[in-house]
Amino acid sequence: MDLNEQGEGNDSISESARQSYAHASDAARQVGEKVAEGAKCATESARQSYAHARDAARQVADQVKDSMGDCCQKTRDRAVDLGKQAEEIVSEHPMTSLLIGTAAGILVGAVLGMILRRR
Repeated sequence: MDLNEQGEGNDSISESARQSYAHASDAARQVGEKVAEGAKCATESARQSYAHARDAARQVADQVKDSMGDCCQKTRDRAVDLGKQAEEIVSEHPMTSLLIGTAAGILVGAVLGMILRRR
């Protein structure tokens, strides 16, 4: 084998290496593009999922807020009604109301006295 043939063999190997490198570079670029595209899709999907979850949470919070507001209003109305009924009963039966209040006060005082003495 002479130098000329040996040089041609090296050129052939160099060209083959360049082609392999070019193919590997193209493949790596394509893989990089696919990864970037996949990351972009995943990011967009995550954003959409977050927006959907946020909107659903807001809807639930609004429903709870409305429900609690209704419940509080009903409780207020019921307390006002009970207060009016108590006023009517006391004004219709003042002596009975006084005796019941006195008895309740004595009973609560006796129970508290017993509890405090045990300590």
